[in-house]
Amino acid sequence: MPHALLLVGSEGVGALPITLAIIQYLLCENRSEFDSCGICGPCKKVKKLIHPDIHFSKPVIKHPKLTYKAGETAISLDWMNEWRQAILENPYLNYNDWMQVQAGETNAQGNITAKECGEILKFLSLKSFESGYKFVIIWMAEYLGNEGNRLLKQIEEPEDNTFFFLIAENYEQVLGTIQSRSQLIKLPPLSNEEITNALVEQKQTLLETAQSISVLADGNFNSALKLLKEKDDSLEKTFLDWMQIIIRKQKKEWVTYADQLAKLGRENQKQMIKYGLILLRQATLFQNTNDFEIHNEREKAYCSYLSQKLTVDKLQQFSQLMDEMYFQVERNANPKILFLHNSFEIAELF
Repeated sequence: MPHALLLVGSEGVGALPITLAIIQYLLCENRSEFDSCGICGPCKKVKKLIHPDIHFSKPVIKHPKLTYKAGETAISLDWMNEWRQAILENPYLNYNDWMQVQAGETNAQGNITAKECGEILKFLSLKSFESGYKFVIIWMAEYLGNEGNRLLKQIEEPEDNTFFFLIAENYEQVLGTIQSRSQLIKLPPLSNEEITNALVEQKQTLLETAQSISVLADGNFNSALKLLKEKDDSLEKTFLDWMQIIIRKQKKEWVTYADQLAKLGRENQKQMIKYGLILLRQATLFQNTNDFEIHNEREKAYCSYLSQKLTVDKLQQFSQLMDEMYFQVERNANPKILFLHNSFEIAELF
């Protein structure tokens, strides 16, 4: 077992659940050849995220219910209750989901600070509470920045039975000195079949619905869970209705619909744009293979129309517009102006 693992994978591939499964296996009192028992004391504590020999570090902001001295920064422990609840609900959550837990719709940005690195070193200086092991999980390790240099000696030469698990989505943003001291494990996106099976078995989703969601999730189980949650409200319908009034050049309705999209909230807007990008990929696929991976009839009709109406170059331009829109939404652009402007830009492609 390497003393420092750097698990890198895109959002929703399960780096944190994998990390917790490894730790649970190491601590299990009755483990089999392939898995932990899941019922002994240590297994239950890991599952509930309450094992005293595991330290979680993650990007945080100041907690509104706590008092800080001038210049003092927050530490992960300040948000432990909220973190525990969020991970138990969805261990596949991303950075933006976690920041919404802390800051709602505000644009506060969390970081793993020098003070938090000090908390890690303090944890490592203590004896193991009960297992003989000590585990440090640094979630979103790219948010360590240069502060990660404070941990280099411990990462390179930890005490016996001390393990670092660094989880990141963007390998290039992880400090090079940490990269060189960790064993890299790259996690691939989940397959459509894996997502379908998980939704059917864990969430009791109908097979046809699970198949449709798995295609739209594009290897991301976090997206799959959000799509399942929003299935009744249907951000998909909102997007397709918007496209319909654009394609028909119903300009009088563009302003009204831009107002409606602006009220969705930033995360829903991003989810809707992601959905649109996936449909554009399906339209390109149909143009080249005359086949779909989607099951919804309205989605098929829309993708078929795009593949016949737009050339490959125009489909690419459409995707670039959607990418840029996502970028602007993330950076808190005025949503009404953004969606109205892009209504004109998209209409020009048809």
